Amino acid sequence: MNKKRVRQMNGALVRRLNNRPAAEYFAGQETFLNWIEEELYLQRFIPLYQQGRLRCAAVLEVCRPELSRLAGGEPEEGWLSYAFCFARRQAFPEKEGTQQVWDRGAVFFLSVLQVLFAGEREKFPFDPMWDFSFLRDEEWEGCACGVAYHQMLRLWKREYIYEMMRLGLEVTPFKALEHIAGVHHIAVTAGRALKEAGVPVDLTLVSGSAAGHDIGKFGCREGERVPYLHYYYTELWFRRRKLTEIGHVAANHSVWDLEPDYLSVEALLLIYADFRVKQTRDGQGREVTKIFSLAEAFDVILSKLDAVDYSEKLTEILKHNDIRSVTVVRMEVPCCGGIEQAVKNALLNSGKLIPWDVVIVSTDGRILDRV
Repeated sequence: MNKKRVRQMNGALVRRLNNRPAAEYFAGQETFLNWIEEELYLQRFIPLYQQGRLRCAAVLEVCRPELSRLAGGEPEEGWLSYAFCFARRQAFPEKEGTQQVWDRGAVFFLSVLQVLFAGEREKFPFDPMWDFSFLRDEEWEGCACGVAYHQMLRLWKREYIYEMMRLGLEVTPFKALEHIAGVHHIAVTAGRALKEAGVPVDLTLVSGSAAGHDIGKFGCREGERVPYLHYYYTELWFRRRKLTEIGHVAANHSVWDLEPDYLSVEALLLIYADFRVKQTRDGQGREVTKIFSLAEAFDVILSKLDAVDYSEKLTEILKHNDIRSVTVVRMEVPCCGGIEQAVKNALLNSGKLIPWDVVIVSTDGRILDRV
């Protein structure tokens, strides 16, 4: 990496710290910011690229003196965990535990990571499990959700979303980034192919929903059931930022078995990609992310349909949403009785008095009864 590029990266860091929202944490720190610019501060991190993909812990060791200078010490849980939790609070402000004394250091560390990760994407080959190939300008201009997509990418940087995901690989046992990036890669690749083939598809809706479909996992509190509630927090993140069209697709990527006839091509692309990128565990119980073959993904779908009890999932939907009524549409065959029983259980467990009815349909499409 030549000196000109290093100067550009250093300038990007200075601008990041001088502009809102980071600037709010650096009021009265003009001497420090001038020192960052004059010292060509990022030059000291360049040797880290020789070791391969950057590790947040390695970056931390290089900038630890500056963090101590800014914060006067170190948080009890360490800078990696604190910066991770700080970024989560930017996405989900209701996250508890804010400690203003350390926040300036967290902003500085996250900003350094953001600039260094941009350099990493230039230096190393694209990795579908770690990188996001967001749309080029000519791809999203003219799309119905183009303005919202542009706003989402701006917030992605402003709230340190990618940096939060990278930190998560090191401070948690989970590999959320690998799944999210993999799903985005599959969905956007398939979407681009469909568009080239002449199929009407809004690529901004595909890319935005795929990148954000599991952001809610970072909003779940300790003890909450992530597999169920991350949909709620995903929808919450998008709704608060007035990105509802993208959020609707992102938060409903698990309704393929409930309303397949009403799904858009963008939603189907996300659902397809979500089934292709799955996580298993190795011999030591660690998460391993893998892009499944079509045959393997089909087996996963079949296993989910086999003796499924939807009552827990439906209970959470009823509890956390303003549902006015429920209609169960089922076929007359005995195997469809499970969904009716699941709704009964969910209504009881939700603690809500919601009117509901059942429509029984024959195998040839006639309505036989409504109870």
